[in-house]
Amino acid sequence: MIKCLLYPVAWLFSMLVHMRNKLYDWAALPIMTSKVPIISVGNIQVGGTGKTPFVIALAKKLIENNIKPLIVTRGYKRNTVYQIIFNSLSERSVEDVGDEPYYMKYVLKSVPIIIDHNKKNAVKKANELSNIDCIILDDGFQSRYLKKDIEIVLTSFTQVNNFNLMPIGHFREPISSLKRADFIYNTKNYNLEGSQLKENFRFIKYKQDVVETNINIDTREPVIIFSGIANPKYFKTILEHMNIKIEKEIIFENHAYYNEKKYQKLKKHNPDDLSFITTYKDFFKLNAAFKKNYTIYILEMYFIIDNVKLTNRIKHLINEN
Repeated sequence: MIKCLLYPVAWLFSMLVHMRNKLYDWAALPIMTSKVPIISVGNIQVGGTGKTPFVIALAKKLIENNIKPLIVTRGYKRNTVYQIIFNSLSERSVEDVGDEPYYMKYVLKSVPIIIDHNKKNAVKKANELSNIDCIILDDGFQSRYLKKDIEIVLTSFTQVNNFNLMPIGHFREPISSLKRADFIYNTKNYNLEGSQLKENFRFIKYKQDVVETNINIDTREPVIIFSGIANPKYFKTILEHMNIKIEKEIIFENHAYYNEKKYQKLKKHNPDDLSFITTYKDFFKLNAAFKKNYTIYILEMYFIIDNVKLTNRIKHLINEN
């Protein structure tokens, strides 16, 4: 019954998306131009395609090629509303900036990040800064009010069983919108042979302020897994492929912040003090007391971009500019 009621809403949303795109195609709506080249990373699905690790991988690839990127992102579910120029982890808490920008800065310490709900204002600020070669626009595919020099779209169709538009399905735009993309990468596909995007995983162990990287987990020992991400199913699937013995799975809402109620739930489902496995974005939001009392493993997903055409196009774009 509820689904039937949502069909008119989905139809209206589809018409609005179609008309909005047509108005931009016809140049009937204004588009802001940036003097600093913009490389957009986005998707047509609702979350869960790996934009954050891709942005990190792209920034690393640019740095390897002596290109200085700046990242523009919204900072979803942060507790601030003003623009933040995020230069150092010591300046801000994860609550101030949001879990995704905090994770980006943790990995990309030298890369400036502008956090703003208004991407136009963020791009304007980026244009005022010096020593910047390009802007990586996080979640920018639907930001048609900005002129983007390269449009990268991530898809994860293997994780979707409903190709309708929201709110019935999982899509922000119809698949036909992919014609606007310059580069399309299919993520979460278990490394299809010949892919130009390699998907890798590693474990980080945290125990009483001691951090160990690239460690192995004893697959004979049961663990509790928990996450507050867009695609917890894939998180669990990867662990199962690694033969991790999952005693219990606890799922929180996407971008969840951890309060006493959530800590009590984690403790209640772990009476035997088993180790936990979570994601980096979740780990950063845990308080010191909880991290001190348990052994916590972090499953980190990271990409390696192996696309000479993309790299050369960005180089050419920077040199032209």
